[in-house]
Amino acid sequence: MYGLTVSGANWRVVCKRMHVLVLAGLLSACAGVHGMGAELSGVQVALFQKSAWPGPNAKWALLRAGQSWAQAPVGFVHPSFAGWLWVRLTSVEALGQMVGLVSRSQLKAGLPRLIPTILDLYKKNQEVAFLATCSLHNLLNATLLSESGPPLLDFEELITILRTLLPVICINSRDGSDFTTGLKTYNQIQHCFLTVGLVYPNDLFVFLLNVCKLKDEELMIGTLCVLKHLLPRLSESWQVKSPSLVEAVKLLLDEQSLGVKKALAELIVVMASHCYVDGSCGELFVEFLVRHSAITDEEIKHYDSSKVAIQKTVSFQYKTLEVNIGIVSPSELRSVCEKGLLLFAITIPEMEPILWPFMLKLIIPRRYSGAVATVCRCIAELCRYRLSYSSSLLPESRLFVDIPSPEELFARLVVLLHDPLAREQLSTRILTVLCYLSSLFPKNVSSFWQDEVQFLHCLY
Repeated sequence: MYGLTVSGANWRVVCKRMHVLVLAGLLSACAGVHGMGAELSGVQVALFQKSAWPGPNAKWALLRAGQSWAQAPVGFVHPSFAGWLWVRLTSVEALGQMVGLVSRSQLKAGLPRLIPTILDLYKKNQEVAFLATCSLHNLLNATLLSESGPPLLDFEELITILRTLLPVICINSRDGSDFTTGLKTYNQIQHCFLTVGLVYPNDLFVFLLNVCKLKDEELMIGTLCVLKHLLPRLSESWQVKSPSLVEAVKLLLDEQSLGVKKALAELIVVMASHCYVDGSCGELFVEFLVRHSAITDEEIKHYDSSKVAIQKTVSFQYKTLEVNIGIVSPSELRSVCEKGLLLFAITIPEMEPILWPFMLKLIIPRRYSGAVATVCRCIAELCRYRLSYSSSLLPESRLFVDIPSPEELFARLVVLLHDPLAREQLSTRILTVLCYLSSLFPKNVSSFWQDEVQFLHCLY
């Protein structure tokens, strides 16, 4: 300990007193001091270099009562810590680790200063945002989930925190440590929302749906990501609210932002896997995924070339461009939607009544030609499953009057066989589906097809 000698007998007393002084000093360093020359009342903690006291590796220093930062001895504060941002950040980090030691009365009194200080750090870089989020998560746990009494904050007092966190979810980077830091920040933010949801599930649900209606891209993406994370974890409280959630999602199906579309596709898959999707809304959601699975390679190349051209033109504004153009590409959106459709068909039995025979309709429209390989793969999985307990698909498909006729299906699929090298093994997928649907076709066509399809499989 710097400049302090303590006998073993008095160690407990010193620790107890230092505990109070350290907490008071950290609160003052976090929010009570706004400049390097401001006075620090009492014994204040100046800096925590690595881990928070009372950890074994803590490196800390004390300023004597009445001293200011300007009066500190030369060499007392390391030059690398000269910036006040570092003082505030390190103090917030330390408090986040020590908040469990604070009494409820001390915590309640410090919240009006501590919360704005933490939220102000989100204006800095990603690493600062990560440290702030870790501290905020610990603070929310101590404030809302304490076994010693009721929550110290009402939901209305948490709204500012939630609105600050939502746009941060959109922060991401493509390379190196920034991506790792962004991912860790994302996870910590989700933990913060879960903590709030465990205490105020209904209020949080209404808040998130209202944010979706604001039509702000960053807020919508953040909200959809939070909903995706919380649906499985708060299903007991939110299941009865599924109609409201479905209506909110339906209003977003025509959004033009690629980032919103990708987040929406991921949310729809989670909703389906937890029984939030049924009936006509289910068909709308399936059609949404098929529509964006049909993005062509030409569209992706055009997007990539346009983005590169714009970035070269004004490369000095790259940060702004990344927000305007979006970090989600059409290829990423297509990949997410294709995987979602396959999950529907293979791993979510509750979706089978919605997918069959609705997916047969999605083969015919020309605008969905780019998704036919994925649609055929889904149909093959559905047919394999249905034939495991039924001898024929014919009676069931005839119950739906708006399903394409066997002749239409056969003609459309045969025409699509013209490109044997198409992506996603299109020809093989089509031949497999024709085999499964053979009972729908006239007998002479079916017999011919059964004989020839194996030969065609070998060719493709």
